Amino acid sequence: MTDLTIREARADDLEAIIRLHEEDELGSHGDLWSAETRPAYEAAFAAIARSAENRLFVALDGGDGYSMFKGSKVIIPPDSALTDAEAVKKAIGTRPIAPKVEGRIKRLDVAQKSGANCN
Repeated sequence: MTDLTIREARADDLEAIIRLHEEDELGSHGDLWSAETRPAYEAAFAAIARSAENRLFVALDGGDGYSMFKGSKVIIPPDSALTDAEAVKKAIGTRPIAPKVEGRIKRLDVAQKSGANCN
């Protein structure tokens, strides 16, 4: 399963948006990102951003768009990795969970007794 993040578009998304239109063979309208066309696209984006009636969203496939680990070796593919719940269940196994109060947390609404109090 791939992470999909949907958020409101920002000005720094504009080039990627236009490049997607450039690559669209079926619905292409002659969009082209270049130094000459950039000001017109930026003006159009600014008009959309100012409008109270229009909002532009982007969907980012594979995360939030940050490139810190882009190109890193994938050790466990997402479709093979355990979910958090599965990892916890595997770590616990069949052992019972028995939390113990070790004395650092004290209830203030009841009188303290000697020994552990797990109320």
